[in-house]
Amino acid sequence: MYILPDNQAGIPTKRPLPTVPYNMSKELYALNKQSRMQVIDKICLIDDDQFYLFSMRRMIEINHLCSTIAECKNGQEAINYISKILADKDALPDVIFLDINMPIMNGWEFLDAYEKLGARLKRKSRLYVVSSSIDSNDKARAKSYKMVTDYIIKPVSIDQLKELIVGKS
Repeated sequence: MYILPDNQAGIPTKRPLPTVPYNMSKELYALNKQSRMQVIDKICLIDDDQFYLFSMRRMIEINHLCSTIAECKNGQEAINYISKILADKDALPDVIFLDINMPIMNGWEFLDAYEKLGARLKRKSRLYVVSSSIDSNDKARAKSYKMVTDYIIKPVSIDQLKELIVGKS
């Protein structure tokens, strides 16, 4: 549901989200919906920015890019989550999107801790460092970790997200 002020008094009223995008016929939408499938099973978003988490989650859900999204607000929360599931290769995320600057445990500390888990991980995840930093030192440092697939500068567009998930799966 979303809120839209559309009555004459200007009072917000609740309406369901449209089931068919405005620029698509019902027949085309039905055909498109039938051909959709989950591209990957699990994604883990590690970031303290609520807006970023919300926007990434919505882009993933709307485009049916995966069936399960785990959200962690800092590196420690993510390490705890991964440590609990590391024995089950089916429970591990297929893709991890990691921010650098977070409270409690930042992205660099997470990468060091994740690297130590390496031998115990039953399956490798694609790990993308996603940051608003354009510092070439941050990019070089991220790429120095063997488990990092790439360094992505925020904001992440829908086309970029699809490329990261679909294009390299």
